[in-house]
Amino acid sequence: MKKHRFLTIGFVVFAFICAQGAIGQTAKGPLRPEGVAMADADAPQPVKVMVGEKGLPPYRVVPPANFAAKAKSATFTIQYLNAGEVNYFGDVCVGWPEEAKAAFTYAANIWGTLLNSTVPIVISACWADMGTGGILGHGGARSYYMDFTGAPQAGTYYPVAIANALYGSDLNGGTEEIVIAYNNQFTDWYFGTDGACPSTKIDFVQVIMHEMCHGLGFIGSMYISSGLGYWGMSGYPVIYDRYTENGAGTKLITYSSGTASLASQLTSGSVYFNGANANAGNGGSKVKLYAPATWAQGSSYAHLDEIFNGTVNAMMTYSVSYGEAIHDPGPVTKGILKDNGWTGATPTPTEDGQPTMTDYDGDRYADLGLFHSDGSWHLLMSRWGYLAISTVAAGSQYFSQPADFDGDRYSDPTVFDSSSGYWFFMASRYAYAWFYITHSWAISGGTPVCGDYDGDRYADPIAYDSSSGIWYILSSKYNWDGHYYQGTWGGPGYTPVCADFDGDHYADPMVYETASGYWYILSSRYNYTRYYLYWFGLTGYTPVSGDFDGDQYADLGIYNKTTGMWCILLSRTGWQNYTYGVWNGSAQ
Repeated sequence: MKKHRFLTIGFVVFAFICAQGAIGQTAKGPLRPEGVAMADADAPQPVKVMVGEKGLPPYRVVPPANFAAKAKSATFTIQYLNAGEVNYFGDVCVGWPEEAKAAFTYAANIWGTLLNSTVPIVISACWADMGTGGILGHGGARSYYMDFTGAPQAGTYYPVAIANALYGSDLNGGTEEIVIAYNNQFTDWYFGTDGACPSTKIDFVQVIMHEMCHGLGFIGSMYISSGLGYWGMSGYPVIYDRYTENGAGTKLITYSSGTASLASQLTSGSVYFNGANANAGNGGSKVKLYAPATWAQGSSYAHLDEIFNGTVNAMMTYSVSYGEAIHDPGPVTKGILKDNGWTGATPTPTEDGQPTMTDYDGDRYADLGLFHSDGSWHLLMSRWGYLAISTVAAGSQYFSQPADFDGDRYSDPTVFDSSSGYWFFMASRYAYAWFYITHSWAISGGTPVCGDYDGDRYADPIAYDSSSGIWYILSSKYNWDGHYYQGTWGGPGYTPVCADFDGDHYADPMVYETASGYWYILSSRYNYTRYYLYWFGLTGYTPVSGDFDGDQYADLGIYNKTTGMWCILLSRTGWQNYTYGVWNGSAQ
């Protein structure tokens, strides 16, 4: 076979003070109940988010599935400061635009489904003139508490929102928990909540969620001043500090505060967050933090490293790029928050995904996808580039079989639940809301497949019995109510695949023989009386099929989960030439 590299998509290798009298101390005496004043040299300063790059490919991470319909496990109250008011950090507010408020509510509702707290979290929100130097906003916790009842670690300060959640009551009374300001002088805001941020704008929802995250606890006490590194409040670290270390595994709080040696560590490019939950969200590895050679106040130490750009964890890097819209914090950030004391933000370790090849973006070219058992979908689309989707369909019982169930020519992320026999799909026609097929289509020792076998442009769920080779096809023409077709093609040692191989708009049953790499394709064009035979396979590869080259005939593909290699035999060349590349679910 001839081979050529991908033409349609270029791939690269990615391979507090408690009610019982516990009291915090600062260098200036007892910590006031309302918090550590910003004037205190020890107090953590607000953390900022900066303008990122222009001209990058569109990059989107959708919010958690159906978050708007979920009961909120944490409640946020947003106090919009009026023109002329001054917030805790000294920002002079100029009054809020209404479209920005709608985006704020949307972002807070997302966070409200990810965290657990019985204590309302109040945010002081300021719309302020912050200059034209590239700052989008800054924020942080209003106060910190230690040694309260329920504190997981003694002698450790917790941002007040975490402390309240752990204590179960409002430690700081009527004072806000989070203080945030956003830049009125930045003019390229996109205030929409649909994630469709243009390449000329910066997504405000993402920026809001970013700064809320700092106020919720993605913040430490370390900083550099006059060449010396400092940490802590009167010798006590913030909980985030307890997990930070250098590349050799030495905790940064073992370096004395006020020393050049700590400053050297903070600018070494080798600073990590090493917590069990954060590491689990990072595939088992400790999490690299942003630590450039020149200290950047408000950016260094309190953000993820730039290696996380272009991934589902990119929300908490130090800048937001044009055209980027990330509406889920990602498993690493959720893990950091859990390590710091939050519940409800538990990541699931990333693992090899189930490959898919179908048209998610409606441009008639099949896109590549990987579905992970943590419920996440990672898509590389010919029209829109990379997209990551977090869903509630997490667990080894779910099998991905995306197809167009709602008839709008966009494939819907779809899973088969082997424990119940139900099919669940996120309908692109209805803003990716969850639907399920009420007819349980249980498979005993078999494999789920999908395709439009009845030619009505709606996908039909299929149960393939691997022991007998029988295909049971549940027809969409009858609203999936139990009417089914049946036929035999395959048997033990064959993997079922389906797509429109012969270009007649009816899906064709295909089986891939794992041992030999042969494809046997039964043609609907000839009333299933003829079949095609192709050899295209390698040991350790999983078969996929879809119209990758856009000629209305399905192409044959194979994927290796160990290497991330995709090989696709193109119908446009008469299935003689193939294209190949490596993609393992990361953004380019």
